[in-house]
Amino acid sequence: MVSNDPLRVYMQRQDCSFPESLEALIAQLAPPTARDVRRALQTLGLTGAPADLLKVLEEWNADRVQEAA
Repeated sequence: MVSNDPLRVYMQRQDCSFPESLEALIAQLAPPTARDVRRALQTLGLTGAPADLLKVLEEWNADRVQEAA
C-alpha cells in the first residue's frame, strides 16, 4: 500500500520527530488571526480547560491585537 501522509514523508526526509515536523508546518502557515484565537478560546472554554490557561491565552491575544493596531 502506498502512503500519502505528508508528515510521515517529511519526517523521513528530514530525519525528525513528529513534533518537529508539526513545528515546521506551522512555521509555513500564516499566524492566527484574532478571530482564530477567539474561536480557539471558545472551544477550550467549552471543553473545560483550566481557567488559568484561558486567562493567559486571552491576555496573549489582547497583547497581539494591541501590537497590530
